[in-house]
Amino acid sequence: MRESGAEGVNVREVKAFLGNLADSAAATREKVENEDLQVREALRRFESEDGEDGNSPTPEKAQKTRKAPGEEKISLKDGAEVLVLSTGKRGRLLRRLGSKRWSVEIGSIRMNLSEEDLKPMAASKVEQPRYDVELKGADGEGAARAVFELDLRGYRLQEALGAVERQIDAASLSGLSLFSIIHGTGEGVLGAGIQGYLKQNPTVEDFHFARPEEGGYGKTVVRLKI
Repeated sequence: MRESGAEGVNVREVKAFLGNLADSAAATREKVENEDLQVREALRRFESEDGEDGNSPTPEKAQKTRKAPGEEKISLKDGAEVLVLSTGKRGRLLRRLGSKRWSVEIGSIRMNLSEEDLKPMAASKVEQPRYDVELKGADGEGAARAVFELDLRGYRLQEALGAVERQIDAASLSGLSLFSIIHGTGEGVLGAGIQGYLKQNPTVEDFHFARPEEGGYGKTVVRLKI
């Protein structure tokens, strides 16, 4: 009888222990689930705030604000290509007009713009056409030849000016409104003399040094009034 009573007590204790264990497990599971929900909610709020405020930019924002490789190395100088921010069009710098203004060629239009409206751009590599136009003289003899690129390196100044004069006459007759003159850099005498002649020639509408990658100060691009 005593053993039977003891066994009954043990069974009740085991059942009570198992019941407490089940309750403890349920409470632990509920606590873990609540903590998991709290972690998820905190993470959601963090991601939302990270994408909306300006302190922690998203990868997309960082990509937009990141400058293109080498962009900082491009400077404003004669012949350089730029993006006109107010119009979204590309142009080429002709010459500096002052400390903060430039003469810019946009297609066939020239504008005087503020430096703040200009963004340096990498030069586009476009092959320009090269062609010659031969014109017979009035008597049918001899040839006045207009070329897209007139190379005068090694010429004496007077010889070079004569060649430029013939080039302008031939280009005007053939309808060639744009051409370039290679004069090299050297001491600068030949280039200065040629540009001085172009400045006083009434047929010349505009002229400027070429892009750096196309000859820079060793080449002058000429546009005629035709």
